[in-house]
Amino acid sequence: MLADYLKIGKNVLGVKIEADVDKEIQPLFINVLDLDDKSLLVTDKNWKAAPIEIDGWLEINFNDENWAEVIVSEDRVKPEIPAMELVAMMKDFAPEKDPELLEKASVWATHSAEYVFTDDLPVKGQDVIRGLTGRNQYASAQLAIRSEEDILALEIEFSDLLQKDGDAVLDRSRFYYNFIDTWYMPKNSTETPQSLLVKQAPAPMPDILSENIIANIPKDYTKAVFLRFYVPEQTPAGIYEGHLTLKTVGATRDVPIEIEVLPIDLPDETNIKVTIWFQPDYIVQYNDVIKYSDEFWSILEYYAKVMAEHRQNMVWTPLGLVDLVYDEDGVLQGDFSKFDRWIEIFFNEGFKYIELSHIGGRIGDWTSPFAYWQRSAYNPQTKSSQVVPLADYVHVVQEHLREKDWLDVAYIHVADEPVPGNYPSWIALAEEVKKGAPDLKIMEALHYTQLSDYLDVAIPQLDYFDQNRRRLMQEQEEGKIELWFYTCWLPQGNYPNRLLDYPLYKTRILHWANFIYDAHGYLHWGYNWWRAFEVGYAPGDGWIVYPTKDNMIPSIRYEAMREGLEDFEYFLMHANKTQEIAKELGAPLKGDERAKEIAKRVMPALTRYTDDPLEMLEARERLLREIVELDKGPKALVITEVTEDKVLRYDTETEVEIYAEKEAKVYLNGVLLNEISDGYFKATAYITPDNNRITVTVVKDDKTKTIERIYTNWRIIN
Repeated sequence: MLADYLKIGKNVLGVKIEADVDKEIQPLFINVLDLDDKSLLVTDKNWKAAPIEIDGWLEINFNDENWAEVIVSEDRVKPEIPAMELVAMMKDFAPEKDPELLEKASVWATHSAEYVFTDDLPVKGQDVIRGLTGRNQYASAQLAIRSEEDILALEIEFSDLLQKDGDAVLDRSRFYYNFIDTWYMPKNSTETPQSLLVKQAPAPMPDILSENIIANIPKDYTKAVFLRFYVPEQTPAGIYEGHLTLKTVGATRDVPIEIEVLPIDLPDETNIKVTIWFQPDYIVQYNDVIKYSDEFWSILEYYAKVMAEHRQNMVWTPLGLVDLVYDEDGVLQGDFSKFDRWIEIFFNEGFKYIELSHIGGRIGDWTSPFAYWQRSAYNPQTKSSQVVPLADYVHVVQEHLREKDWLDVAYIHVADEPVPGNYPSWIALAEEVKKGAPDLKIMEALHYTQLSDYLDVAIPQLDYFDQNRRRLMQEQEEGKIELWFYTCWLPQGNYPNRLLDYPLYKTRILHWANFIYDAHGYLHWGYNWWRAFEVGYAPGDGWIVYPTKDNMIPSIRYEAMREGLEDFEYFLMHANKTQEIAKELGAPLKGDERAKEIAKRVMPALTRYTDDPLEMLEARERLLREIVELDKGPKALVITEVTEDKVLRYDTETEVEIYAEKEAKVYLNGVLLNEISDGYFKATAYITPDNNRITVTVVKDDKTKTIERIYTNWRIIN
């Protein structure tokens, strides 16, 4: 096993060796391989290992003139060693310096919405790292590197990016890179056809954004790098150019960068509610800290920071943080010191909402009834511990939230995922919660969706959301509920999900669905449930970050989720701007029609959406460019009877309405239109597969605006 571990990826210089704790002494078999798979050291049965660690053994250097020095690392993370120091250590095994090494390698750029696999072959014509972005956000991309020779100790440096035809600069101090490490995926999702999976298990999945700033790349192995370029608010619009430099032993290579910055600012605030549950016990286990120690709270602060950077704004808060006790008068009291510290850590990072954990659960199998998870408290009057009635328990929590001025942003769960077979017991618990805490809102992840009379936030699993969305959306419109959706290991198949063996863009497009279907929130249970490394029903379901010795690191799926939430903000920005202009021009629009039209071109249904991430990115670009144009004069809005997202099966006529500023001239496909009333124009356009573009030109004074609709979704019936 050790030899295999050293071999996979061929970039591990050493590991901590632990003997079997059940044996006093045992043979220690090690095979140390070089990058060409040649054995440098092979032990035999005379080598022994003991289960008791010897003081200072980690500092021992195992030197021999016939093999390279082995570096021992406590946590299996390759130490970061400068290239020249590494060469000196390797002695006779060091590669010869080749100044052309990186120039001979294949290096290509791609976007951030797809995996780059270790067996991917070079792609020609993608020599420039490109991005298009708003401001107050990161522009992301990937770089792939593959060589016919080993590349040792590769690192990256950035230049500043300089505005083309201008003086502005994007500062390289806000640029970051992560080599993407792989997680070994032992099996695939259990309910998804092979044709829909991005990779067949077993396979190494490039998901981990490594902390190491230096990487070794074995020959004939593709290594991906995740790149982020921060663009501050108010950065002048334009194209910014520069390069990054790949550096290794005796060789360098520059790769050009071109980022287009648009004059729009991504808002700081996330305008849907987002929560992913995390397990503090795994912080204790994987980071080897004592629960609620200073080290624990420090790690939690880092969690809050990373979550906020990825646009999460609701904090999962275990009710076990509250210690209950009866006072001398027999009145129930709560010690909320840990509870308050927990919430304040996240609120300090910009979180807005509190999600209280469940008060009950199933008493048996999946369809069994729910019951209250009883809490006990010591009562000095009886000098014994007694069960706290549920209504009393939640009342104490409600009143503390009220005292802290947190009640309006707090929600509580009753019991997870009620189904048709046990929902009556869920209702009974919910009524008891409302009895004790009538002002505390109830949220729940649902399989059974007929519970709107008993909760405030309905969160059906995405497939149940799909099946019941018309009724649920109507209930939301009537003010009965707030509607979200959630995913877990289900749904699978054609539904989007953030599973590790799904195409990466499916993680991102989930939040396009939030916008299209007016779902005001997203919930997932699996942030750091690392016991799920065993996979269960679907790889990646239980985690979207990975443990390190001292903390955790994000995955590329987490970055895709962040970008999906940013896309949501741009859709909402388009809708809000359109609504303002519609009100000004007197157009009968809610505001979100055009933004949804753009989104639905890519995602016409929850189980029907593009399988090409470039199509998704092209739609995003169109969205951002339209936002920019909305602010420019002359102001105008176009409404077409036939929208771009519709499937067209034959040549089609469509009514075109234009609302424009008064005294503007309007042309449809080059023909001047007569004004029907102040600022209102109407005409008919004929579209075919060969003549699939509608062009509206609006002219006022010295300003001209062009608005287009392009129909590409043809299914011609012969």
